[in-house]
Amino acid sequence: MLRQRGVDVKVLTTGDPKITSYDGIPTVRLPIPRRRFNLAVPTIAAMARDVDLVQTFVYHAALPSWFAAKLNHKPVVLTVLALFQEHWNTMRSPLVAGLYARWERLLIRRGYDKVIFVSEFSREKGMAAGVPMQRSAVISPGIDFDAYAVETEKENVVFFTGKLEARKGIYEVLEVARRLPEVAFRVMGWGADEQKIRQSAPGNVEFVPFERGEPLHRAFAKSRIFLFPTKAETFGLAPVEAMAAGCAVISTVQFPFEGVRVGPDDIDAMVNAVRRFWNDPAETYRLGHRNRCLAETYTWDKHVDKLLNVYSEILESQ
Repeated sequence: MLRQRGVDVKVLTTGDPKITSYDGIPTVRLPIPRRRFNLAVPTIAAMARDVDLVQTFVYHAALPSWFAAKLNHKPVVLTVLALFQEHWNTMRSPLVAGLYARWERLLIRRGYDKVIFVSEFSREKGMAAGVPMQRSAVISPGIDFDAYAVETEKENVVFFTGKLEARKGIYEVLEVARRLPEVAFRVMGWGADEQKIRQSAPGNVEFVPFERGEPLHRAFAKSRIFLFPTKAETFGLAPVEAMAAGCAVISTVQFPFEGVRVGPDDIDAMVNAVRRFWNDPAETYRLGHRNRCLAETYTWDKHVDKLLNVYSEILESQ
């Protein structure tokens, strides 16, 4: 959408060098593992010589992009898509978790001209980690709202989609399903532990292949209830997609939605919320309608408007 607004965009990433564009945008791809991107300062600096501004993201592009921008005396903007901090303890051993948390703080505390967070909740965590308020901004991601229809007759199913790992709350979903054997659950996910998770799931959980685009949109549209007990989320795009599809939402995410906000480990609250909505279809339809109205605020047009405002302010101050 930046190109549609007249912005010339150059993309440097990792991958197959034979792939020279994505969705019409020219790309340069380095045939290296993503972690080695941290050493790509010379390549980034060469590409940044004739640009007005460098946009980068956490994790592995952040530090080399900052160095490359400074070498070229260019402004640099960091977008923080993930920020886990204390939640690394749920994903790594204590020693490794501490190293990851310190690495995050090192990345986001460099002298970027602006650090963009995807939610107020994420910005608060970033400020606690040392990002100055005056250098921060909040720009939430968008969705293709029109792609999410609402089924007139939704299926009686509780839906979950996401990576099948502890951080996303899949094990809590399975435990809720075990306690509510009369409720139908549908899981559309992916991950290294998928087979093990499938084998451990109770019989009232249906697994369907994960597919982006129309199959995912249809899965949201068919569902009355969306359960997403993620343990660490800077934003949470899946709940917004569920809202756009008219679902009642049960989740831990920190932005406004109609449904029930639960704690990441509060299985009892999740069970009670699912039982309540399962037994009251009319209520889920009412909440789903309100959620769809809320989801209209998350569009890519609004995202780009705010992003261009940040770029303009930075360039005008140079």
